[in-house]
Amino acid sequence: MAALLILEPIFESDFLDYSYGFRPGRNAHQALEEIGDHEGFYAYAQYYRATSFFSGTDDSQYSRVPAQFNLNLRAGVLLEDGKYDVSLYANNATNERNYLSQNVLVVPTASGAGTVAQLAPPAMYGVTLRAKF
Repeated sequence: MAALLILEPIFESDFLDYSYGFRPGRNAHQALEEIGDHEGFYAYAQYYRATSFFSGTDDSQYSRVPAQFNLNLRAGVLLEDGKYDVSLYANNATNERNYLSQNVLVVPTASGAGTVAQLAPPAMYGVTLRAKF
C-alpha cells in the first residue's frame, strides 16, 4: 500500500486524459462511453461460393476444380474521427483447402502423367493499423 501511495501520483501525471486502463476512478464502461461519442465500430463478412469449373482448355476430369467456398472477416474501430483505424481480420477464416487451378502434367517418365494443383492460401489472421496524415 505504501508503494502505491508513492508511485501512483508519479505515474498518474504521465497518463493522457483518454487513458482508462488500471487507473483510479476509471473503468472500462467509461472508456466505452467515450469511444461511443467520438468513434465508430465496423464489421463485415465476405463470403463467396464457386461452383466447380474447368481450369484447362478442355473438359478433362483432371482439369476440373471442385466447388468451393471462402469466408473473410474484418472488425475494427475508427479513432479520433477516422484519423486512426485499428482492425482485426481473418482471411479464409474456415481454413478451406481451395484450388486456384488444377491440370494434368504429362512428363516423359515411366509413370506418364500426374495432376498438378495450385492451392489458395491457408487461413491468415492479423491486425491492421492505419493512420491518416
